Amino acid sequence: MFLFNLVSKIEKNLPENEGSKKGQKYLQFLALVSILITFLGFFATKVWDSDFWWHIASGKNIFETLSIPDKDPFNVYEGKGIRNDTVLKAEWLGQIILFLFFKNFGLDGVILLKAAILTICLLIVYLRSRFLGAHTTYTILTMFFVGMTALNFTGERPQLLSFLYASTMFLLLDKYNGTGRNMWLFLLLAVIMFWSNSHGAVALGSSLLVLYTVCYAVESKFNEKSYFNKTFLLFIGVSILCTMITPGGINKYLYVVQLQGSELQKRTSEYMSPFVVWKHTGNALLYYWFLLFMALLSLYELFKYRELNKFVTVFTLAVISLTAYRYVPFFIFLSGPYIALGLSRLKPNVKLPMTIINIAVVLISIFVLTVGLYNKKAFQSGVIEKRFPEDAVRFIKQKGIKGKIFNTMDWGGYLIWHLYPDSQIFIDGRLLDLNKLHKYTHILWTTSLGLDFFEQEEFDLVLIPHRNRFTGETYTLIWYLLTNHQWHVLYSDKQGYLFGRQTE
Repeated sequence: MFLFNLVSKIEKNLPENEGSKKGQKYLQFLALVSILITFLGFFATKVWDSDFWWHIASGKNIFETLSIPDKDPFNVYEGKGIRNDTVLKAEWLGQIILFLFFKNFGLDGVILLKAAILTICLLIVYLRSRFLGAHTTYTILTMFFVGMTALNFTGERPQLLSFLYASTMFLLLDKYNGTGRNMWLFLLLAVIMFWSNSHGAVALGSSLLVLYTVCYAVESKFNEKSYFNKTFLLFIGVSILCTMITPGGINKYLYVVQLQGSELQKRTSEYMSPFVVWKHTGNALLYYWFLLFMALLSLYELFKYRELNKFVTVFTLAVISLTAYRYVPFFIFLSGPYIALGLSRLKPNVKLPMTIINIAVVLISIFVLTVGLYNKKAFQSGVIEKRFPEDAVRFIKQKGIKGKIFNTMDWGGYLIWHLYPDSQIFIDGRLLDLNKLHKYTHILWTTSLGLDFFEQEEFDLVLIPHRNRFTGETYTLIWYLLTNHQWHVLYSDKQGYLFGRQTE
């Protein structure tokens, strides 16, 4: 009922022939709900993100100790400096939220949490589009492409909260821009405070805020209805200041600068460009390219209407999304409503059969969701099979095996969650000490230097998959251990091997 009243209130601001007629209201709302429930089902994928496990382990540690660590609480790294502070401190609230959902509702609770967050982001695309005056047809079309692209970003990590906070931030900016009510600025400040303690992408949010403010100031020079004033500037300034007085502090900004062009950035899949992702995955980002084309069409209309902040937002996010895969969600969720608005202005006087369109949307949504449920692609449960070494870890626990483990990075977080403190792993996705990445690579491929590192570390166990998940190559460390009389196979399955060192 709340959602219906919210949507109805927004619809009142639209032209009479475009959806505010009573005969259209309920059907249009039904179409919206159908789209949201369908995407909710497909966003609810099995747990697959390897970083999820060290995030909930970190959240558990912070929740139980009531303190944010200065050093690695799992004794994997001895790293210090900007990256150490950023990874350990910048996401503490997001990690606690993930842990509490896992603790109270299990994996299925986490799955529904991520699905709900992505669905709310999609709803905000609709609300912003309609508030701005975008036509229903272009709004639904944009929602479809945004939702389909978002299916590639269902990882269970605090970054999900950044999508939600960023979407909400722009909703509040649009509301202030349209009404001038200071209430939206107070809410904006609250959102920024939560965001700055939940995920490091608040640095991107701050940059977008500054850019939006500059454009808004310029725009106000030729827009008599502009609400740009000192109060707005004050709230933006305080909001950005709030991001710097959190546990992560200014280091979250310094870390972004430090990361540019670094070896870590080059080896992190999130920083691959969509062009590289397209090359390796084929159609994974197909709908993203459609959105880019739609953005290109909308830019002219936004510029023509002198809406500089909308134009610059779409253009900037489109450009940075082309440089790194991780920025694609921010482009689709934040630019989507502006794209829908720009497209609506291309043919503003076109009258479409909304009754037929809404009925078609409802029927197609029901059909797609039904097929998804039948094929077990919607509202999934549990963990993706063969993604993590579940059986090997179960064997380790049953046999009471302990010791120092050499492991692959993908499995590090899972091992921290299930085996710490009885066993100590070698590496995980946090990479607080980049020197370990160098050693890790050499050991996996058993270079002469890698064999020296391997012996120096004095591992008791090796837990390793059969092959590299990305390239399909078999790690040469496996052949080395299979032919080395000092090591023997303790356990093996379709996922990989657990080796143990021979004892005297």
